[in-house]
Amino acid sequence: MSPDTLPDLALLSIKHDQEEGKNFWHWVVFKRVNDQLFVLDSASYLPSNIRQDFDAMQPKWFIEVKKCITLQSSRYPQAAGIMSSNYARRAVPIIS
Repeated sequence: MSPDTLPDLALLSIKHDQEEGKNFWHWVVFKRVNDQLFVLDSASYLPSNIRQDFDAMQPKWFIEVKKCITLQSSRYPQAAGIMSSNYARRAVPIIS
């Protein structure tokens, strides 16, 4: 999969593995900004969670993210459990 074929914002599946007939992936966020490619990867073993080594990741497929909304816990009490303070903000992807 070429990065040129990806939308500007997407969830990518990388590190495909199969155990006992079940498929597993590691999910990362792909973002294109001014023709530069970035991948946000939560893996704790990485020296940086912002990656640009796209070829090393070898993504298998993607889910396009068309829009993100920002939740503020004071307006959305049900989201308070995922936020560190009353004024914390989180971007939540809306998957197409």
